[in-house]
Amino acid sequence: MRVRNKSKTEDDFINGSFSENKNDMEKGKKEENKCKPFSISLNDEYFQLINRNIQFAVKENLIGTSRSDVIKAALIAFEQLSDKEKINLLIK
Repeated sequence: MRVRNKSKTEDDFINGSFSENKNDMEKGKKEENKCKPFSISLNDEYFQLINRNIQFAVKENLIGTSRSDVIKAALIAFEQLSDKEKINLLIK
């Protein structure tokens, strides 16, 4: 004989299984913010530039700085530029 679980609503059935456990729900939220792998190709000049910034971070006691950290910082800085400054950088 099959054991009946707590009945689900129609929305629960449509949207898939649900969890009554708060930890499972929090785990789902964490997975939404999970980093996604992204591959880019850069010439040696840019690769060295990233590495120089990692070396700078290490000198400033920011141990464990990765290439991803440098690229994220560059994107944040890029967002703070004016539109004209962004265009000037993009056409270089």
